[in-house]
Amino acid sequence: MKRYIVFFFIILFPLCLKAQQYAEYNRKGDEAMTKKDYYDARFWYGEGVEYCDMYSIRQLTTIWLENTSMRSSMRNIMGRCYTCLSTLAETDDLTAISQLALFYREGIGTEKNEMQALSWEERKKNLETPRTDPVYGLENRQVSRRDPMRFFAGYAFSTEMPFGITIGGIQNKMGWYARVRSNFSFMNADKECELIRNAEGTEISHVLDTEQGKTYYVNQAKNNRKNSIAGTAGFIFRTTSWLHLSVGAGYGERTLLTPFLVRDNQLMTEEEEIWCKNRTYSYKGAMVEADAMVSYKNLFFSVGCHTMNFDYIDINAGIGVFF
Repeated sequence: MKRYIVFFFIILFPLCLKAQQYAEYNRKGDEAMTKKDYYDARFWYGEGVEYCDMYSIRQLTTIWLENTSMRSSMRNIMGRCYTCLSTLAETDDLTAISQLALFYREGIGTEKNEMQALSWEERKKNLETPRTDPVYGLENRQVSRRDPMRFFAGYAFSTEMPFGITIGGIQNKMGWYARVRSNFSFMNADKECELIRNAEGTEISHVLDTEQGKTYYVNQAKNNRKNSIAGTAGFIFRTTSWLHLSVGAGYGERTLLTPFLVRDNQLMTEEEEIWCKNRTYSYKGAMVEADAMVSYKNLFFSVGCHTMNFDYIDINAGIGVFF
């Protein structure tokens, strides 16, 4: 414990002496100033300049301003004061900056320079004024401000689903949408079929679960029909003021129906026409789509594509309005 006491004494004692020394030269300088012994006061305050003591520098400045007859003998010490003030002013010491401006205005320790004096006074004023950057504040408000959501609605269609609607909204640079499409065909299938290859390598439609004594063959006079319906939703990203990109996912069904004629082998007559679900080209499941939307004022036009289970791809488009 005694060691620590000795250690602190060794550290603090020189500091106390130094503080006492600081107070001593200023005290003696003040006593000389009271007696108007300016030469003696200049001597004592001169010791404070060695430590760039601001009180000593201010008192020497007072002597310089009030006793013109002493200026020739004070040029050296005031030059040292000027060096101290220049160093302290660079650290934004307000007292040093104020004194330095006075030095430039009166030509103390340096040549008179009104521009430098005004420059340091302006710097002091800026340091004393709380910083407010209107441009920075405006930019922050613009970044943090959230624009009201703009809603839109439009007609959506694709190659196999010509009837649909898209609705959504965009706020700032992001938005959402929901879309449904269909061909409004809901025909039921009587049976199922699939494509197979015959001995010659030709692809033909083969009816499953056929009845004995009957022959099934494709009705070439009619075209295939489709039942298609899909619903998707996703996100919209604004890339420019007029271009938006969107990605979405959902569920869809596509059923391909092939017309068949059924003939009774005993009567050799065509009994009826049936529609078979072509399992080879019928899909249902997850849908993924991507679109690009171009806007002009309150109108927009979109184009893109979608896939169902990554087995079937179709092109889609749309047109609508913002409101």
